[in-house]
Amino acid sequence: MAGVLLLGAGLLFFVKTMVLIVWNVLNPGANKHPDAASTIQEPLMRIEVIDKKCIRYHFPSQQIDLHIPCGKTYHTVHYDRRLYEAESLINTPVKLTYTTYPSGVHVLLDLVYDQYLPNTSVAPLTEKDRKNLLTWVNLGFGLFWGFLLLVTFTGIAASRFDSQTIFVMLAIVVPITLLSYAIWYFQRRPVTQAKNKNIITTTISEKITVLEPHIKSNKHDTYYRLADGHIFYTNDKRFKPGDTVIVTFMQHKNGNNDRLISISRK
Repeated sequence: MAGVLLLGAGLLFFVKTMVLIVWNVLNPGANKHPDAASTIQEPLMRIEVIDKKCIRYHFPSQQIDLHIPCGKTYHTVHYDRRLYEAESLINTPVKLTYTTYPSGVHVLLDLVYDQYLPNTSVAPLTEKDRKNLLTWVNLGFGLFWGFLLLVTFTGIAASRFDSQTIFVMLAIVVPITLLSYAIWYFQRRPVTQAKNKNIITTTISEKITVLEPHIKSNKHDTYYRLADGHIFYTNDKRFKPGDTVIVTFMQHKNGNNDRLISISRK
């Protein structure tokens, strides 16, 4: 019975995940920001986290509290994240663009540090790059499918191979397997279809530490902003604002940066 309940919970999770993926694919504009945007062009003096909700940017003539959009994997990028700490380049001219929602919430759209604009080159994506990008995807789903097989076999064996239990277990396992395979496919497809990578030599302009979106979680996610405004997630926490780095991204079909391949000091 415990195995059946566990598999049922897994089915609900994957149904929810699949709905999110399909929604994002069918509604690419559903999470767009309002059209109106405001710009600040002044030297940035300092920043600070306010109430774990937003970052206060201090300029010589004003200050503004901004929510920071961030996200990882296929999930919708959102700004309602619990911030832990943030640091940035200071006393540096910037061009900051933000928008304001009807609720009065200010959301950062772009933040460019003009003195540190990047040097970008394009190179073919190698098989080694693809392997690195797919390692964690394949490992994660491989472990999940192994766990699924173990729970299924254990549940059936515990029932002494009762035919009704076998039917119930298979009725749960088969949809979960199909849904997980679909998610695995969606995760792999952009990598297998990509042709190029963007190699960027630039400066880290911001380091933002975010608490994972669970009320009691103390695990931190690290996001870096590059001088051109691009923000991305990585497990590598070694870098700080002012570091010159070489960052390699898989190139999206529109030419923009997609998934992170590597980051290292120059």
